[in-house]
Amino acid sequence: MVGSSTRPVKELKRFGKYLIKAGESKTISFTLSTEELKFYNANMDWVLEPGQFKLYIGKNSQEVVEVPFEILGN
Repeated sequence: MVGSSTRPVKELKRFGKYLIKAGESKTISFTLSTEELKFYNANMDWVLEPGQFKLYIGKNSQEVVEVPFEILGN
């Protein structure tokens, strides 16, 4: 499936900075709403398009864990 508009390869969402001491582990939870995944298409409509996407979580843009997810069509 191809989107209706060319989109950035990566977009920053839900950025947060957490202090974790050496040897410590911590669970961080967050939710991305459908509003946060919408964008303006070529007609300037605020849309959420279906498709397969990847969520990257990590300490920087290179050292990440990749999590696939799918937005289903109506």
